[in-house]
Amino acid sequence: MIAWDLTLDGERRRDLKVTLIADPQPGGALIVWGHLAPPLGDGLRKAYRSLLEWNDRFTFAKFGIAPDGRPTLAVELPLESARDEDLSAALARVALIADRLFDETAAWIWIGGTPPAEPGGERRNRPLLAAHPGLAERLEG
Repeated sequence: MIAWDLTLDGERRRDLKVTLIADPQPGGALIVWGHLAPPLGDGLRKAYRSLLEWNDRFTFAKFGIAPDGRPTLAVELPLESARDEDLSAALARVALIADRLFDETAAWIWIGGTPPAEPGGERRNRPLLAAHPGLAERLEG
């Protein structure tokens, strides 16, 4: 198992922690695993229902809860056939979905659901998102 940690910025969501996990075995997969929020507290039942609904709503993405309680977003690629452009699209998909769910996940991330003031400055990953201009329209299935 090989893993790399990245940080992505979408148009709305900044500092999204993402882990790439590669299983080099024959038939192994490459998984882009986004940490949507810190561990969930008492609202777990409602949050779990949201995760299940999002699993139906977003094509080629899966939501879950990590062992430490963090809600996660994953995109899986077959490692043997994954190309650079496939990985790029998977990373863009994670950032775009996190953007799309920004308002719905704000209460999970920030106390009171209010994000901090916008720091300004250039967003990371603009070339990544620009490389997949039609992807945002194809996120939901």
